[in-house]
Amino acid sequence: MNLHQIVRSAISSVNPDQTIIIKKYIGMDNSGTYAVPQYAEPVEAIAQVQPLTSDDIKFLNSFNQSSLMKAMYINGDWSGLDRVDESGGDIIVWNNKSWYVTSVPEGFSPT
Repeated sequence: MNLHQIVRSAISSVNPDQTIIIKKYIGMDNSGTYAVPQYAEPVEAIAQVQPLTSDDIKFLNSFNQSSLMKAMYINGDWSGLDRVDESGGDIIVWNNKSWYVTSVPEGFSPT
């Protein structure tokens, strides 16, 4: 059961949905001098873009990084950086900027 779909209208009244473009990582091209990440054709999706929670900020502070980060809630099966599965992470284009997906703390897959 997709609980998010049930409450989506209430959430969107407070924080409107935004259109994003997702470029799903499909592997590396090792045919040249350098390995180059490859992405599937871009797909348009609807997302809820929100600031990070205080727990997310505490977690990220332990990495001592200075990157700008956002939380995006998107229906679908999207991957983040996963060295075990050898996936390099998807790219999201939002507000004419490219965002590299580094983690998916709450993945949802209908299967």
